Amino acid sequence: MKLNLGSGFDFRVGYVNIDISDKFHSKTLVGDAKDLSKLDIPDNSIDEIIAIHLIQHFTPDELQLAINNWYTKLQPGGSITIKAFDYSVLGNTIMYERIDLINLNKILFGDANNIYRGIFNLVNLVSLLESTGMKITNKGYQGLEFDITAIK
Repeated sequence: MKLNLGSGFDFRVGYVNIDISDKFHSKTLVGDAKDLSKLDIPDNSIDEIIAIHLIQHFTPDELQLAINNWYTKLQPGGSITIKAFDYSVLGNTIMYERIDLINLNKILFGDANNIYRGIFNLVNLVSLLESTGMKITNKGYQGLEFDITAIK
């Protein structure tokens, strides 16, 4: 089984698409991506989890709990891929005035439909994933974003 957490408009065929609301796509499974135990998903049963632009909706404490929960659901050898804004890279972009204020506000705070509650960077995520026992297999930057993949 593959999970697309916080799917929003990014509905993926072949994945169970989970979001807090089904307003983006009628076939979305409604649930809280932070706590998969409420969705009747057995432990050690997930092949792959992707979380694209999801973690900024979590506080740091919520992200720690979510990562631990996702780890429990992954089967041995299962992977997790996370993509999000890297706020260290964003800081440099702000310092050198390479971003306009409208886009900066959207990145920092979201919009009326997407409120952001946490700021993270690649270094944080490496540490957090490794603290669960996961092995980092890929990490990198693309513009203001990072992506990281780890296996259980």
